[in-house]
Amino acid sequence: MEVERQAPNAVDGQDEDRLASFGFKQELRRDWGLLHNFGVSFSIISVITGITTLFSYGLTVGGPGVMSVGWIVVSFFTMAVATAMAEVVSAIPTSGGPYFWAAILAPPRWSAFAAWLTGWFNLLGQVAVTTGISFGLAGLIATAVTVKNTDYTPKASHTIGIYAAILVSHGLVNTFGVHVLKYLNNVSIILHSVGVTALCIAVLAKAPIHQTGKFVFQTFSDGTGLDGIGWSIRASPAYVAMCGALLSQYTLTGFDASAHLSEETRNASWSAPIGVVSSVGFSAVFGFFVLMSFLFSIQDFESTVSSTYDQPILQILVDIFGESGALVLFCLIMICVWHCGLFSMTSNSRMMFSFARDGGIAELNAPQDVITCRDDDTRPPLRSFSIRSSHQYHATSGLTQCIPMSEATFATVSSVFTIGGLVGALAAGPLSSHYGRLLPMRMTAIVFLLGSILETLAISAPTLAVGRVFNGIGAGASTVIVPLYISEMAPIKSRGFFGAFTQITVNIGILFTQVLGYFFSHGIAWRWILGTGILVAFIHNIGLLLLPESPAWIASHRGDFTRARRILQRIRGNDANLDDEVASWQVSNGTIDSQPAEEQGLLDHDATEIVAAAPKTAGSSSKSRATVGFIQVLRDPIYRPAIVSVIGVMFAQQTCGINSVIMYSVSLLRGILPLSSALLTVIISAVNLITTVSCAPLPDRYGRKTCILMSIVGQGTSALALALSIVFEVKLLSAISVLAFVAFFAVGLGPVPFILASELVGPEAVGATQSWALGANYVATFLVAQFFPLVNTALNTYFGGAGWVYFLFSTFAVMSALFVFFYVPETNGKKDADEVWGRGRHID
Repeated sequence: MEVERQAPNAVDGQDEDRLASFGFKQELRRDWGLLHNFGVSFSIISVITGITTLFSYGLTVGGPGVMSVGWIVVSFFTMAVATAMAEVVSAIPTSGGPYFWAAILAPPRWSAFAAWLTGWFNLLGQVAVTTGISFGLAGLIATAVTVKNTDYTPKASHTIGIYAAILVSHGLVNTFGVHVLKYLNNVSIILHSVGVTALCIAVLAKAPIHQTGKFVFQTFSDGTGLDGIGWSIRASPAYVAMCGALLSQYTLTGFDASAHLSEETRNASWSAPIGVVSSVGFSAVFGFFVLMSFLFSIQDFESTVSSTYDQPILQILVDIFGESGALVLFCLIMICVWHCGLFSMTSNSRMMFSFARDGGIAELNAPQDVITCRDDDTRPPLRSFSIRSSHQYHATSGLTQCIPMSEATFATVSSVFTIGGLVGALAAGPLSSHYGRLLPMRMTAIVFLLGSILETLAISAPTLAVGRVFNGIGAGASTVIVPLYISEMAPIKSRGFFGAFTQITVNIGILFTQVLGYFFSHGIAWRWILGTGILVAFIHNIGLLLLPESPAWIASHRGDFTRARRILQRIRGNDANLDDEVASWQVSNGTIDSQPAEEQGLLDHDATEIVAAAPKTAGSSSKSRATVGFIQVLRDPIYRPAIVSVIGVMFAQQTCGINSVIMYSVSLLRGILPLSSALLTVIISAVNLITTVSCAPLPDRYGRKTCILMSIVGQGTSALALALSIVFEVKLLSAISVLAFVAFFAVGLGPVPFILASELVGPEAVGATQSWALGANYVATFLVAQFFPLVNTALNTYFGGAGWVYFLFSTFAVMSALFVFFYVPETNGKKDADEVWGRGRHID
C-alpha cells in the first residue's frame, strides 16, 4: 500500500523532470488524469455542438450526401493528424503544444520563426473557435426563446448581449473556479456521451417517418449562389462538396487541448497522446451516429431547410416531439455547447500562458528591458532562438542590438518626448494662426520622419534622445493643429463626431504599437517597431500633399472669401448649401467687397447677405482679422475665461488618472490577473478604441459639457471602486474597474477637450488657445507620469497595502466635475463664441 501511495509522487517527479529538461519549472497543479485529459479534447470537439450549429450550412452546401460521406472522409484524415500529434506530444508534453514542437523540430535557423508563426496561428485559431462556439450558443438561446414566444424576433443586440454573458460565465469559471474544472469535465463527458446518446435514440425511436439510405448518402443539395444559381453550376459540384465538408472539419477540431493541458496531467507522456487519439477516434464514430440520427429523422427536407426557427435541428425536434419536448432536448444540447465553450477557453488560456512564458506574447510595458538588453539573462527558451538570430543580423548590419543605459539615462530619454511635446504644442498655435493649418501640418510630418529615422538608427542614448525630442515636437504640434483642422473642415452639426477622430487615431496608434510589440519585442527587432514610424511618416507626408487649406482660416485670416467658398463647395459637393458655414466664418462685408468683380459672381445673394450681416463681436472679430498672440490671449479678459476652461479640462483629463491606468496597467494588475498581464495593455487599448468609436456621436447628441461630466463621474466612480477592490483584494472588481475607467474616458474626457478651443473663442484666437490647452495637457501628463509612482509608493507605505492612490484620483474627479459644472460652458449648438459665453459686446 505504501508503494501505491508513493507511485503518483514518483510519476509527478518524472513529469516535472521532463518539463525541466525543456527549461520550464512546474507552475500549474498537476492533478488531472487520463480521463480528464481525454475529456477536455472530447468536450471541445463536441460533435453535438458542431453538428447543431452547422447543420443548416451542411443542408444547403452539399446536402445530406456531402454531410454523411464528408464526415467519413474528414474523420480518416483527422485521425491521421491526431496520430502524428500524439507521437510528438508523447516526446514533448508541454502546454505550448504545436508552437513548441515547431521550435524543437525545425532547423535551428528557422526555429524561432517556425515557433512564432505556428504559435500565432494556433492562438488566433483558438480565439476564433472560442468566439464561434459562444456566439453559436447565443444564437441557439435566442432561437429557443422564439419557440414559445412567437411574437419575439431576436435582434442583433440581444444576441450580442447573450454572447457577452456566455463569455463572462466562461471567464469567471476559468478564473475563479479552476478547482471545479475537473468536476465539470466529468459532467461534460457524461452529457456529451450518455446524454447525447439518449437524445439520438429518442429521436430515432420517436420519429414518425425515417428517410431512406439513398436520401442520406446520395442526396446533393446546392443552396449557394444567387438567384437560384448555385456554385455547382457556376463552378463545379466538387467545389460545393469540398465546401460542404467543412461541417465535419469545423467540428473535428480542438483536440490539441490534450497537449495544452499536459502540464496539469499526471504521466503526461502517456496520458496526453492517448487523450488526443481517443478523443478524435471516439468523436469520429460517435459523431457519425449523431449525424445519422438527425439525417434519417428529417420529416420534410424543404421545411427543415427553410425552418421558421432558422435552426434545422430544432425544427427536427419540434416535428418529432412537439414544442415542449423539443425545448427540453434542445436545452440539453445548449448545455453541451456551453461546456464546449468553457473548455475551449480553458485550452486557449493554457496555450496563451505558455506562449507568453516563452516570449511569443511580449509585454510592451517593459521597453527598457528590451532596448537595453536588461532581460538577456532571464530570457525564455524560445526567445533565445530569436536572440541568436538577432545577434547574427546586427553583426552584419552595423546596428547594435541594444543601447546600454542606466536607470537615470533611460528615464531622461523617455521624458524628453514630453518636453518635445510641450514645445511643439506651444509653438503650433501661433504657427497655425499665422501660416494656416496645412503648412504647419506638413512641417510636423517632416519632423516626424526625421525623428523616426533617428530613433530607428540610433546607436547611442543621445541620438535616441534627439529622435525622441523630434517626435515629441511632432506629436505636440499635431495635437494642436489637427483638431483645429478637423473642426474647421467638419460640417457644423457633426463637429463633435469628427472631433472624436483625433482621439480615435491616437488610440489606433497605441493599439497598433502594442500589437507590433507582441511581434518584435526581442533582440534587435525592437528597431522595427520604431522603424514603422518612418513608413507612417512617409505616408503622412504624401497624404498631406493632397489636402486643401482650411477654408475657415482662409476666410477669417486672409479675407479670401471666394477661394474659401470654392474649397468648401468642392468638399461638401456642388449641391450643398453653405450658408450656415459661411456665416460661421464671420467675415465682414468689407471682405466680400474686396473681391474682384468677376469673383463676386461666385457668391449667391443669400450668402452675401449672411456674411454682410455677420456681427463684429468680441472674440470673433470681423475683419481679415489680426491674429491674437500667445501672450495676448492671456491678457485679454475676453479670452481669459476660455483659457481657464481649456486648461482646466485638460488638467482634468490627466489628473482623473487615465495615464496611471494606461501606463501602469500591467504592474497594477500583475498580481491580480497573472495569466492575463501579457495581454492587458492590448485589451485596455482595444476597449479604449472601441468605446471611443462607439461614443463618437455623443458630443453632438448630448452636448460637450454633458459628455465631459459623464466621463468624469464615471472615471471617479471607477477609481473609487478600483481603490476599494485593491485594498480589500476583490480581484474581479479590480479588472472590471480598470476596463470601466478606460471606457468612461472615451465618453468625454478623451475626445471632447481637443475640440473645445475651436468653440470657446473666435478664429483669431483659436490657435493660441489650443496651444495653451495642449501645453497644459503635456504638463499634466508629465506631472502624473513623474509623481504617480512616488505618491503611490508613499501612500502604500504609510497606510499599508496598495491601491490608496486611486482614492486620490477619485478626489480629483470630484474637483474636476465641480469645475466643469460651474465654469465650463456648453458649446454644442452655439453659432459663435459670443453666444457660448452669453455676451454681446462688440469690438470697436
